[in-house]
Amino acid sequence: MSGYAVDAFIWATQNGIVTGRTADTLVPKGQATRAELATILQRFDQMQKADAAA
Repeated sequence: MSGYAVDAFIWATQNGIVTGRTADTLVPKGQATRAELATILQRFDQMQKADAAA
């Protein structure tokens, strides 16, 4: 993983945006499928909506 992405990746995992391929496996240098990317975007959108409602 590129150095510039490390902080963002840590934030995303800590906030449940990125959860990994399995319960205990993250693949930061792997390629995301369209379904995985859609899930990441949906989780981020839900988080933003929850923050706006609070």
